[in-house]
Amino acid sequence: MAKSKYQLWISQGKNKLRFPVLPEKLELNNNVQNESIKVSKFGELTFLDVPGARQISFTAFFPKKYTPIAEYKSIPSPENAIAKIERMMRSKKPVRFIVTGTKINMQCSIESFNHSEGTYDIGDREFTLQLKEYKTASPRKIKRKAKKSSKKRSSKGAPKVYTVK
Repeated sequence: MAKSKYQLWISQGKNKLRFPVLPEKLELNNNVQNESIKVSKFGELTFLDVPGARQISFTAFFPKKYTPIAEYKSIPSPENAIAKIERMMRSKKPVRFIVTGTKINMQCSIESFNHSEGTYDIGDREFTLQLKEYKTASPRKIKRKAKKSSKKRSSKGAPKVYTVK
């Protein structure tokens, strides 16, 4: 069987994992957080907003030993692969998810990672991984113009007082 041009990778710094078996499908969700309100005697109004964070999920498995459906020969043991993903989750840092041969290369948070044994051969571990696009926010710098000094103020610089009746 010819190997795929696709490779699925998850990494966090020097910690990297290539998934040995490709999933049947990658599910990508693009959400927009539009808001709708109902106006009496007018109908429904929708306010369009910017797209939310993209989400990716897939189900695959870690084989106990090499089989022809694996993408490469030196596959990690299911226990080591699971431990590596769990360490990435516990680090509280984003991961990089890459699918070669596509434009998928994004920083993500691991939203959930579930695994089980028994679907395939004994020792194989099936898993479902859900990732969410991770965006960093940084404050914008705003240039302020310096205020010109007011000549109407007293020499002491006290503010004006207004009395409202």
